[in-house]
Amino acid sequence: MVYTPEGYMSAQLGRGDRLPLNTPRLEEAGPDDLARTAAGYVAYGGTFEVVDPHTVEHHVTTSLFPNWIGLTQVRKVEFAGSLLRLGVTTPTRLWGADRTAELTWNRLV
Repeated sequence: MVYTPEGYMSAQLGRGDRLPLNTPRLEEAGPDDLARTAAGYVAYGGTFEVVDPHTVEHHVTTSLFPNWIGLTQVRKVEFAGSLLRLGVTTPTRLWGADRTAELTWNRLV
């Protein structure tokens, strides 16, 4: 995840156990391989706005999931030293169940 001083953000989240495709070029992959690959990956970006010390809004302008484009993803924020924790504000429907999600990043300087 990247936040820039100019107010842009980008998030790229992928499962660590994703299998490689059977072809060296993405456009040569079949529909089943592409679906399997996308199912283990989330990517979106746009501008961001710090609403208050505990809330950030991601205004999505590009996304692997096109339904997010034009929407706002609200995340709760917690800082602990060099760590940033971001989480959904309420349980979210994901893969058939209501789930909470929290991710932790370590700031690199």
